[in-house]
Amino acid sequence: MGASETTDGVRRRRGAVIAAAAFLTALTACTADDVLHDTMSPEAVKDTSVPTTTSTTVPVTTTSTTTTTTTTTTTTVPVVFFDAVERWRPAVTEAVFAFGGDEADVHRFLRIMQCESSGRPNAVNPTSSASGLMQHLPRYWPDRAARAGRPGADVFDPYANIWVSAWLALGPADGHGRGWHHWVCK
Repeated sequence: MGASETTDGVRRRRGAVIAAAAFLTALTACTADDVLHDTMSPEAVKDTSVPTTTSTTVPVTTTSTTTTTTTTTTTTVPVVFFDAVERWRPAVTEAVFAFGGDEADVHRFLRIMQCESSGRPNAVNPTSSASGLMQHLPRYWPDRAARAGRPGADVFDPYANIWVSAWLALGPADGHGRGWHHWVCK
């Protein structure tokens, strides 16, 4: 009877952990300081998914021995991207793979884009003037665009913005700081 109660308790906790993971995954697409736009209507989102794995170890005690059972469960946690973000997936995938990235980088890129601009190529932050899909600051854009092989490109050109952002995140480290740290949204 004691082992059964322990197993039932673990099942309840596992369900709660899976539900919490789904909630947190959706929540991390935007931070608390982000401005949410009217493009977040239910009709404007597309459901994708990210697999997660949860392991639970349950000690079971009998009269003379203790046995440990480990159960691994893989679930699919839904991640929602706006249609306005999903439309850029092919260009993002091409750019990310061109700089040696993988599907996880594509997902991260789209998550940042959703948070930064909601997929709007003409987005401008009224406080910082950060512009375009990935919200580049105007003072850095010309140099970044040139170094990424897009000299003279407009920050509002969505394909140039995607290419330069992929270069910035995944391209060669040349003193300009390769990595995702350039964006507030992670």
